[in-house]
Amino acid sequence: MLSEPFREFRFAEVNKHESDRNLDLVLAEFRNYQQGILPAEPGARSLTELFASIDENSILRARNTITIRAS
Repeated sequence: MLSEPFREFRFAEVNKHESDRNLDLVLAEFRNYQQGILPAEPGARSLTELFASIDENSILRARNTITIRAS
């Protein structure tokens, strides 16, 4: 059985990986949006509205400031 501190560390590591992956997906979709390739899945309108309200620099700044904290 894993010790509690190790489990918490592992959980934080997984959360960081998942957060990075999600941010990479959003950045890829934003770049598609900039090239005129619009999303078509459920929630596409909201996503398009979000992209219209921000710029890539905002996303890139966020990528450099996101931190995962154990709770």
